[in-house]
Amino acid sequence: MSTKNLARTVIEGGRGGGNRRERRDSNVLERRWEAQTSARLLKGADAEAVIYERRPSVPREFRDKLGPAQRWLAAQVGRPWNTVRSELTQRFDTRTTAGRHILYDHLLPLVEGRRWPSLTEFTVNGAGILQRKPPRRLRWKYERPYTPSAREQCWLAARRVGLRGRVYFWFLQTDSGAFRQDHRLTPAEVTRFLALPPSYREQCDAFRAAPPSPAA
Repeated sequence: MSTKNLARTVIEGGRGGGNRRERRDSNVLERRWEAQTSARLLKGADAEAVIYERRPSVPREFRDKLGPAQRWLAAQVGRPWNTVRSELTQRFDTRTTAGRHILYDHLLPLVEGRRWPSLTEFTVNGAGILQRKPPRRLRWKYERPYTPSAREQCWLAARRVGLRGRVYFWFLQTDSGAFRQDHRLTPAEVTRFLALPPSYREQCDAFRAAPPSPAA
């Protein structure tokens, strides 16, 4: 149940769902071990050799209710950040563990995300005013499969290229299907090879198992 006290409202989330499941699982293990141990004692097992297993340690993990605080912070957009930051420190008592956790681990990183810049949702402009960052648009980069030309296939033939140190060498296929090192590439051949797309160069790598796919 939320209250008008923002600091009280934020920390009312209780334990996280995964943490509750881990706690229940530890109780199940403890009861199972107790039942097995008690059964051994009833069957006449040596009492000195029987040990009741301890319950697995499950640390506490809380699901902080951050929505009210984040909405409050969003409502402060357009105000001086120093003033907003001062009000945050007044609302959350940094003398308590909960207050420090909410303020320094959740709210301030939304603006001052020095450790995790990708988590910041707000920014402070040159005049010191709190602003919301524009939403990021995720763009998927799709690289089409590269089809080598007939000239490139003829040039590479069944050879591969391997890098040893800083020198590129040709590798020729033997009768057994393996590749053996041959002479080094000339500077012109190195330039021509590096002009190929990286994905296709990986297919022509002598130290890879998969052979380069021929053109359809």
